[in-house]
Amino acid sequence: GKIREDLRQLPQNRRNLEIIEKALFVLVLEDSPGGGEQAFCENLFGGLPDNRWYDKSFQLIVYPEGVGGWNYDHSCRDGGSMSRVAAFLCEDAPEESPSDDALGTPELLEFAFSPELEERAREIRRENARLRQRVRLEILRFPSFGASALKKLRIGPDAFVQLALLGVQQELWGTLRSAFESVSLRHFRQGR
Repeated sequence: GKIREDLRQLPQNRRNLEIIEKALFVLVLEDSPGGGEQAFCENLFGGLPDNRWYDKSFQLIVYPEGVGGWNYDHSCRDGGSMSRVAAFLCEDAPEESPSDDALGTPELLEFAFSPELEERAREIRRENARLRQRVRLEILRFPSFGASALKKLRIGPDAFVQLALLGVQQELWGTLRSAFESVSLRHFRQGR
């Protein structure tokens, strides 16, 4: 709220905010985090606040090594649509690159900061670092089974993850604290 309104006071920032608000997604050209797959996953999840725009629910993040990923908040919409975007990016994207004319020219958006906004940005960086320290991200691989095995058991992959989260909560705290229920509108009449 207040920080955004303070940013809008400067014409350069107002223009940048309008560009971002009209965009479908934000392209993040990120420096390499180094350290292999774990470091990339942690960076995709948390990143530095200087190079992210969390008001957009979809951020496409690309690294100099040619790898990338996305950060997506699907609490505001059906996760199924994002699954289609992911499948397209990973499997179905055409091998030919579109012409530069079709893509337009990327533009670096630089913001101007008053001394007060600069101090607030420093506070946000510190808070982001504290929050990142509290998150533990582990890559777990289950080579013995996958989505097809779960479907044979008539358990959807999403349901399996939900049950796993509930089981871990019960094991850790002796109670069920919360569960994430995915939104799947396609199962409802005229849901899309």
